[in-house]
Amino acid sequence: ATSEARIAIMGATLTGRNIVIRADANNDMSFDAAEQAPIDPSGADGLVQSGEKSSKPLADFLQSVRLFGGYARSTAVADVTVGPGSHLRAQGGSVVLDAYANSEANLVTQGNVVGVSYARSDATARVAVASGATVWASGDVALGAVTDNTVSAGTKTVVRDVSKAKFSQSPLSFAVTVAEGYQHAITTVDAGAT
Repeated sequence: ATSEARIAIMGATLTGRNIVIRADANNDMSFDAAEQAPIDPSGADGLVQSGEKSSKPLADFLQSVRLFGGYARSTAVADVTVGPGSHLRAQGGSVVLDAYANSEANLVTQGNVVGVSYARSDATARVAVASGATVWASGDVALGAVTDNTVSAGTKTVVRDVSKAKFSQSPLSFAVTVAEGYQHAITTVDAGAT
């Protein structure tokens, strides 16, 4: 699954007391965030919401389990760009430009004698102020790129008693697990930016 949040300010002028520009890409949820919405607990919607909340851990587990072979890939990209000719001006306040990317890939494979798992999680957060852009504040100017990245993979095999089989006299199983995690947090202010 891929989650992207991108904000690009190109040749625009933003003026205010505080200017906060935040891109947040979160790719670790199995259910829609609407489950957090307040609903009357006595109504039918409240019953459904309560059921969703209580079944979430079980559903997360079942979604991550595969038989014999499994693959999980998660990518989150958050990007804030202030392009050439753009002007951000915070009079009496601060400017905050930040990008947050959270990616999570979880996988458990259950195999009968043989099991293979591959999980990969990529998180990239970028904040860039291009040459020719102006960022000004009478208070603070804060730029930040932050990533969280979790990858978890496991392979479990069940060994059958093959001692009576003609091809082998001992129990044998084969399990392979590969997990990769990559994260990049990049903040750049080009020469010529003020």
